[in-house]
Amino acid sequence: MITLKIKPMKKSITWAAMLFLLVMTIRGDTLDVRKSLHSFIMRQDGPASHSWKAEKAGAPLRREGVNRQNRVLQTAEAIRRALMHNDLEALKALYAEDYAGVDIRGERDDLELILQAYRPGAVRLEAYQVEDMQVDVFAEIAVIRGTGRISGTFQDHAFSHTVRFTDIYKKTAGRWRCWRSHLTEVQTP
Repeated sequence: MITLKIKPMKKSITWAAMLFLLVMTIRGDTLDVRKSLHSFIMRQDGPASHSWKAEKAGAPLRREGVNRQNRVLQTAEAIRRALMHNDLEALKALYAEDYAGVDIRGERDDLELILQAYRPGAVRLEAYQVEDMQVDVFAEIAVIRGTGRISGTFQDHAFSHTVRFTDIYKKTAGRWRCWRSHLTEVQTP
């Protein structure tokens, strides 16, 4: 027998939370129940990383948050490929028109500067690796944090950087686009 102790916040949330935990238990999900419950309760009052919905009456619940995270990650990967191949048309489609960022020198960045930098004959990336990525999706906004290693040439001058980054994606017209970005160079041993 399962005993749930939930301190009432709002009556609707308490009953919804208990139903949520019961469904999770019946399904045998291996998710961290406390984290999932927190996300579920947060969704009642504000943004959350995951959303759950029933496909139709009696259908099992499915996790929409994973699909949204995957779509954001696919956009991030498409940007990586476009930068590696200096694909300006793809970059225009993958960055928001009002994109704004801060580069590793602490200078402001925008879409025009990115397109200028990655035009043929300017920046040529030889490597672009990303690790330790964490993704949070909040309705129409997503945040990706991680570490990146890039190397290549800029007008025949070699460069190599390790950076920590935070990229903010915004869903516009049904598509995820990079909207804001901040890079900080990390000193490597």
